[in-house]
Amino acid sequence: MSRPGQMIDCVVVGGGPAGIAASVALAGRGVAHVVFEAGRAGQTWRTQRWGSFRLNTPGWTTRLLGELPRDAYLSGGEVIGRLARLAATAPIREGVRVTGLAPAGAGYVLRTPDEEIRARTVVVATGTRTFRGYRAGQDALGAGHAAALGGLPHPQRAA
Repeated sequence: MSRPGQMIDCVVVGGGPAGIAASVALAGRGVAHVVFEAGRAGQTWRTQRWGSFRLNTPGWTTRLLGELPRDAYLSGGEVIGRLARLAATAPIREGVRVTGLAPAGAGYVLRTPDEEIRARTVVVATGTRTFRGYRAGQDALGAGHAAALGGLPHPQRAA
């Protein structure tokens, strides 16, 4: 993690499958980064899936989750286990909720309840159910989030 006033190359917001995949890709390219996850890595897979849930994609399409038989369809528990193994190799800070994101000079500033972090780039991988109370230019990550993403509205709220 960067020291106060220092800028990190990238912050990934969200430690689910997309955030973990981003972390793997960033690490593979030697990019200094950190992943902030409000709960535990893979939280929605741990708490918002049925016990009988299985991926509907065969093994050959899920390379991020590791070596699988070509026609394997992982159970929810298997996905959680594989995500946990990947997360153990990533710079994830669990239990850290990002409460604000705004452009700042040549990068961005992210706020958590305990600190402000400066980053050159940000990957928002929070999933589809985190945009509560959305208004133009403001969402669950705080005022200015849409502006930080180039002014793009949330896809489900586009006019």
